[in-house]
Amino acid sequence: NREDAKAETLVEIELKAAFAELADTLPTELSFYNVSKDQAAQNTAVDTMLKESCAAVIIELVDIAAAQPIMEKLQAAGLPLIYIENDPGDEILNAYADKSTYIGPDIQKNYVLQGEIVASLPNTGNINGDDQVSAAILSVSELSIENQNALLSAVAAKGVRAEILEAAVSENDREKGKEAAARLLKRYGDGLDVVFAESEALALGAADAISAAGRENGVNIYLISGEDSQAVRNFINDTLIEGSLWDDVEARAKAAAESVKKALKGESLGLKTLITNKLAMKG
Repeated sequence: NREDAKAETLVEIELKAAFAELADTLPTELSFYNVSKDQAAQNTAVDTMLKESCAAVIIELVDIAAAQPIMEKLQAAGLPLIYIENDPGDEILNAYADKSTYIGPDIQKNYVLQGEIVASLPNTGNINGDDQVSAAILSVSELSIENQNALLSAVAAKGVRAEILEAAVSENDREKGKEAAARLLKRYGDGLDVVFAESEALALGAADAISAAGRENGVNIYLISGEDSQAVRNFINDTLIEGSLWDDVEARAKAAAESVKKALKGESLGLKTLITNKLAMKG
């Protein structure tokens, strides 16, 4: 929801388009509240929507910890609740089963896709020529073994040995990402073929560290970003980052609109709809 005159976000544009396609069966009036990552503001926005007797709520949670009180408010009102991007967790979804759902990225598939970027390279990511792809991961929280294995699966499918040397955690900040990547580069030196950076900030920071260390993406190391942005895309076009994943906002918006349509018709909503993101490469 938007309370100011700033330019529309891509999410708003795609949601409007998705609802327009279903205008014969869905409410035509959409309200957008831009809460600027402020949970208190989001709580107020939810209260406002309830006072205005909205038909359904689509929400990107600022803080997962706020999921339960928000769910309880919407459940008391009997309104459909569609979570996008930030997963509230199965417990919250099951507590309001049939009238709430989560629509967001297929996280494990995203890690497989990042591995596919490496697997698609002429040397299958083995840029130092030692017949094994050695990678490091830079993420904002501890990465599960399942997701680490997902990263390697596409490379292993090519019959190439692959390993994770280290899964490091950093604050989601470009400078902190640079510092963390610099430590990885120093620790593993030429033995490190690939760096996977989970977020935009970490990918940009890792690119800074790689340049500062006198190394070059595509020449003696590869850098893969798990998040796309205009800045990341610019780095890809400048060959500072090999590739990234972009969020399929259009598919998510269409799934959200379809979920609202089903809920307003009295149909049960599935627990989750997972969206596969797309590869962003040079060109």
